[in-house]
Amino acid sequence: MSTRRQQQKEATARRIFEAAMRLFREQGYAETTVEQIVQAAGVAKGTFFTHFPSKDALLDHIGAIQMARITATIADDASFTDRPTHEQLHALFGTMARGLAAQPAEARALTAEILARRSLFEVDPQHISALDRLIEAVVATGQSRGEILASAPAARIAILVRGAYFLGLFEWVQRPELDLPTLVAQYLDLVLHGITPGPDKPASASLQPGV
Repeated sequence: MSTRRQQQKEATARRIFEAAMRLFREQGYAETTVEQIVQAAGVAKGTFFTHFPSKDALLDHIGAIQMARITATIADDASFTDRPTHEQLHALFGTMARGLAAQPAEARALTAEILARRSLFEVDPQHISALDRLIEAVVATGQSRGEILASAPAARIAILVRGAYFLGLFEWVQRPELDLPTLVAQYLDLVLHGITPGPDKPASASLQPGV
């Protein structure tokens, strides 16, 4: 597929997704029909099903958007792989957190709908797996540099680190007054620096009460 055609395809999928998110926020997921979505997006019903096999498929599209954001973050930073592992991880998860925080109402509505309809272990396995592989690669490089504990498998550390992001996300959904990027960064610091006090622990590693 040519670059132009791919860009057009991505733009159409984005228009459909954004129209759906507006409707989900305004009237709820269950009450929103595919017919309403295509009318709001200005596309034919067949076009909708070309991009999304069902209305439920829209729930997984946020994973594709987040992975695209991460890919862009890495591509835009020529020195990304040379940065300390902790900085790389903060950059990746900060990118995702800022992306959701830019549209808080839509992001909360979508996250709440996903959790209401699925087990946590069933949420977008394709993109979760892709994210885990990326984090694992970053962690493995950090282990080879002596920046990350080498006695634990990189894959297991990747799952733990990813869990810090989702813990922040779930708390943010329940507490709208919180700042998602800050919350995610604090949970990530707790994982990266640990909860045992010591002279080398940065102050940012503590989650301040009420934050």
